[in-house]
Amino acid sequence: MFDKKFLTIGKLSEASGVHVKALRYYDRIGVLPPAYVNPENGYRYYSESHIYLVEMIRLCAELSIPLKKLKDFMTADGEIVDVEQIIDEGIRMVETKIELYQKHRLFLADLKNEMQRGETLKKGLQELTLTLEATDYWLEPFDGALGSEEFHRGLTKLIKKVFSLGLDVIYEMGTLYLFREGAYQSYLFLTLTPNEKNAQHPEVLQLPKTTYLTKLTNHAKIDEAVKDYPGLTENEPPIFFELDILTGKSGLGANLFELRKSL
Repeated sequence: MFDKKFLTIGKLSEASGVHVKALRYYDRIGVLPPAYVNPENGYRYYSESHIYLVEMIRLCAELSIPLKKLKDFMTADGEIVDVEQIIDEGIRMVETKIELYQKHRLFLADLKNEMQRGETLKKGLQELTLTLEATDYWLEPFDGALGSEEFHRGLTKLIKKVFSLGLDVIYEMGTLYLFREGAYQSYLFLTLTPNEKNAQHPEVLQLPKTTYLTKLTNHAKIDEAVKDYPGLTENEPPIFFELDILTGKSGLGANLFELRKSL
């Protein structure tokens, strides 16, 4: 039944601040059914409560909650029957986004620090120290050169494998030289995001908080790069990492890599 208090779609647009085209789209997908449709001309009318509904729809859109999912919480005439559940869903989505943005922020901050350290290494051509917190690394045997086509193929394959196991990686990756079974062996490594599941896999090397001596090298193969450190013995042999240098400028002008030696 028509009520003089009903709003036209234009008035609803003015009251809610949402464009008419958007309101028509919401109607079309079934989340903004009109309160009354004139049988003679098909004009659609809305009640004041629809202003509240439009605000809920807009909030869901901003939180990436699928709009069609709103129909699960509505009656046929557009009345929301479970507002609390929608709010709980919104809170969950906000918390998820906050967690994701915090991860992005930490990643960018770490990346900036690595670039600044890379610039220092490059300009000074000097050894620096670097302390890393306890870290998990996924290792795969690899005897090739850092940055080679073989390296990138192996890395792509390894990343897919790690993701398929429900694990996640951090941007640091490269080659590693580890003393095992009486001899040094070369590996391709991925740095893993902290996760209790990491320890379930024998390919994962878990290192405690460690300080490294870092320097530049022009050797792309880690077994050649470590020769800059003569006199390696089996008595507490160090672990070596080799990675690409990160700088704020593209291109180094020469093939230079970072070599890390545990202290």
